[in-house]
This record gives sequence, structure tokens and C-alpha cells, in this order.
Amino acid sequence: MTIKYNCSVYSDERISRAYAALQSEEFAPVLQHLRNRLDILYSSLAQQTEMHTVYRIQGEIKAVKEFLDKVAESR
Repeated sequence: MTIKYNCSVYSDERISRAYAALQSEEFAPVLQHLRNRLDILYSSLAQQTEMHTVYRIQGEIKAVKEFLDKVAESR
């Protein structure tokens, strides 16, 4: 899935540079926190029985995964 930005304030190039900047060592703790959060969400999803909770967790997983994937692609 490709994320396209239609915001007139920032260009796609500028946003791509921002994602690339997240690869720096300074942001490593933030990225690790998000990876840990993703693991917790997957574990939580496996235990859910109510569909509205499943959908909410799936949405959060998708958002975190898209963000981490976009950071990884920016190398």
C-alpha cells in the first residue's frame, strides 16, 4: 500500500525526508516502542471475542504497521 499525501502544506519529498530522519539513532527508542506496541496489539487481538474490539485493535495495528513500514521504506 502506498501512502499518498494530498496536503498542500508539505510536499511528498519533504514528508519522505522526515520519514528518513526517523531512521537516525535518536529516534530508535520511539521506533522500538512502536514495535513493542505492535507485539502487544497482536497478542491482545488473539484474545478478543467482541467484534467491535477486534476492529479497533485491527485499525490500530494497521496504523502502526503502515507507519513503521513507511519509515523502513525511506532508507
